[in-house]
Amino acid sequence: MESNITIHLSKTACGEISIQTPVDLLDTVLAKLGVSSLNSAGVSATPIAENAPSSADSPASSDIAAKNAEPVAHADKNATKHRKPASSKHAETFHMVDLGLDEQSRLSLRAFYNEKNPSSQNEQILVVMAWLKANAERDCLSKDAIFTALRTVDAKIPARITSVISNLRIAGKITIGHDGYKILHTGEDFVKFDLPKKDV
Repeated sequence: MESNITIHLSKTACGEISIQTPVDLLDTVLAKLGVSSLNSAGVSATPIAENAPSSADSPASSDIAAKNAEPVAHADKNATKHRKPASSKHAETFHMVDLGLDEQSRLSLRAFYNEKNPSSQNEQILVVMAWLKANAERDCLSKDAIFTALRTVDAKIPARITSVISNLRIAGKITIGHDGYKILHTGEDFVKFDLPKKDV
């Protein structure tokens, strides 16, 4: 049962008007308008069903609202991620230098290296430094000199000789001087007494 009704009046001084009113007040509204009944000329009525959907709830209105809605911006997750800086731990570059060794001395260095049989990068550098100090009067060695000595004994070169040297300095086996790196007595004793390593 309809509870509201809309009255349309087309012949008025103000033109066409529409009035919505409850059904039980229909007679009162018509009397106020000076209309005798809904059958009068220029008067029509449209029932309004209860729970009738409003224009805002209609599918058409929803479609229009959806079309007019501004698109929601979605943040690009990848844009906010910080790129990791390139690693600075790249391989170092060294050059061969003259160690002042003749062929016989180079053969002697290789034999000493093979005898001591170093198994780590720390041990490799200590062995060549110990031999060069004892047999070539090279107390201080540059990184290039250490690189050259390792090449002479055909050892695999560490990617970062600087890191190995730092480890040896922390261990108290070498130190740094004005002209390069010097093996300490602790490093010499390690090579002399602890290499080659004994099988347990």
